Amino acid sequence: MADDAALATVAGEAITYGEVKGLLAGTTGGNREGQDLFRNPVAVSRMRDREATGKALAAYAKKQGIEGSEWMKEVRSDMERSILIDLVAERDVLKGIEVTDREVRAAYDEQSQKMVQSGKKRIPFGKVEGLIRQYLDRQKRKKALEEYIADLRKKAKVVVNEAMLPKV
Repeated sequence: MADDAALATVAGEAITYGEVKGLLAGTTGGNREGQDLFRNPVAVSRMRDREATGKALAAYAKKQGIEGSEWMKEVRSDMERSILIDLVAERDVLKGIEVTDREVRAAYDEQSQKMVQSGKKRIPFGKVEGLIRQYLDRQKRKKALEEYIADLRKKAKVVVNEAMLPKV
C-alpha cells in the first residue's frame, strides 16, 4: 500500500498509511517477534482508530474554543515541563543503570523462603529471574531519581514553609 493512501478522514483531514506506519514504528520500534506491525491489519486498524479519535477530539476542542484558552496554555506548559523532566531524568540520571546477574541471584537467594508454590515447592530461579530483574531495576531507578532530586533541591536552595500547611 502506498504511504499516501488515506485510511480515514477526520474533519476533512486524511490519516494516511504513512502516518500510521510512523506511529507504529515509534511505539515499539515497528517490529514485534519478527513481524512488522505496519503489515499487521489489526495493529494498523487500532492505530488508525486511535488517531481518528484523537483528531476528532482535537477538532471538537477547537470548535468549543478550548484551543488557545488559558486552561489549554496551562495544560500545554505542564506537559512540556513533564516531558523536559522525563528527558533530563533519562539522559542524566537513569542512563547506564543496570542490574547485574549477581544482584538478581542475591535477591533470589535472600527471598527464596518466600518464593514457594503451593506452600511447599520452591519456585525455580529461571521462572522468577525476569520479575526480580524488573523489580531491582525499578528500585535502582527510583533511588537514583530520589538522590538526584535531593541534590538538585539542595543546589537550588529550595526552602519549604511547612508552617503554612495548617493554614490551608
